[in-house]
Amino acid sequence: MAPAAAQLRLGFCWIFALFLGRIISVQVTVPSEPVFGKVGSTVLLPCTYNTNFVKGCNLAWSFIPTGSSSEKEILYYDGELYPVDTRRNRIRLLHSAPTQGTASIEIQSIQPSDTGSYICRVVNPNDWSGNQQGTVNLEVLTPPSTPVCKMSGSTNVGSDVILTCNSVEGNPLPIYDWKKAKGVVPQANWIMEQNESPAKLRKKTVGLKKMSIQACSGNKTSEVKCSLEQKDAGEKGQKELFTYWLMKSEPESRIENGVDVKARNYMKDMKVGQLAFFYHSNCKVPGIAGIIKVVKEAYVDHTQFDKKDPHYDPSSKQDNPKWYMVDVQFVRMTKRFISLTELKQYHLEHKSSGGALKNMALFTRARLSVQPLTEEEFNFVLNLEDKDPI
Repeated sequence: MAPAAAQLRLGFCWIFALFLGRIISVQVTVPSEPVFGKVGSTVLLPCTYNTNFVKGCNLAWSFIPTGSSSEKEILYYDGELYPVDTRRNRIRLLHSAPTQGTASIEIQSIQPSDTGSYICRVVNPNDWSGNQQGTVNLEVLTPPSTPVCKMSGSTNVGSDVILTCNSVEGNPLPIYDWKKAKGVVPQANWIMEQNESPAKLRKKTVGLKKMSIQACSGNKTSEVKCSLEQKDAGEKGQKELFTYWLMKSEPESRIENGVDVKARNYMKDMKVGQLAFFYHSNCKVPGIAGIIKVVKEAYVDHTQFDKKDPHYDPSSKQDNPKWYMVDVQFVRMTKRFISLTELKQYHLEHKSSGGALKNMALFTRARLSVQPLTEEEFNFVLNLEDKDPI
């Protein structure tokens, strides 16, 4: 077998029918190895077949996202082309008339959500079983997002501290490394867990007034860095700063005195690059559906001055506005929907056991549409997407 042929898996089953006294068969051929592409690039998903594409034949491509069992048709051809997916402007057949044995497709400007299995099917009504297919696996290589870093623990001399950094985006999974931004590398009293997500760095004894630690996360595509500066030892009276959030989407606008003021204040604390869970609220099954990130920090909400808008506030003045907004951007869907019921069960367990969700604002300040999350809460919930629902 030729080397090139050795790279192919013959995805086929034999279909028998009598045709002019001969046995005929259909064979679909696709690569055995995954197809890799960097985010934003164009990739080719190869698929060839050996049957005659006659009247009544059809070709279909479908898609199963990674972590899902749900299959969705994305393209169909039966003499005419029918793109049936929201990505229709990014998916095209390699040959506009795929009737000569090539059913390959191109996907342009690939995104992390394009990662998954693509199934190529060729149906010939002259072959009695009528269904031949092969599966192409696509891996979208995504650079790590800039790690979000935080320190927990007391900064008093003799106390323990934990420095954590986490890149939510990145495929393959980022590998972490730590170093001091200035001076010597951490000594034996540092415990490094550089290959975990989130990465952790523990120091048993804090004897420095101030130090700066740099966390690096990288994968096959690129490397990014961030710095974390420790505060002066014994510093007190600082406002608690949150770096993670939960933001609710609601079917109808709702403004409540006192409640939305707190949500507004939290939005004014948000910084570019910070991550939030996107939460479906006031619906049949509330819960976390995805991850978003802040791309523009708080600015004046213009709808408060529009008399026709439901958010109009006659008490707010142009020179002294009351309401602000932030811009967020979709990062990805969570691998599964994490329901309010499941989160509440963990919350009740953790109230008695001292777990991560014991003080989660979703239950202690439930009416807030914008809620702060500690890093421990965010990471605990994020890890639930890889576990079965309880």
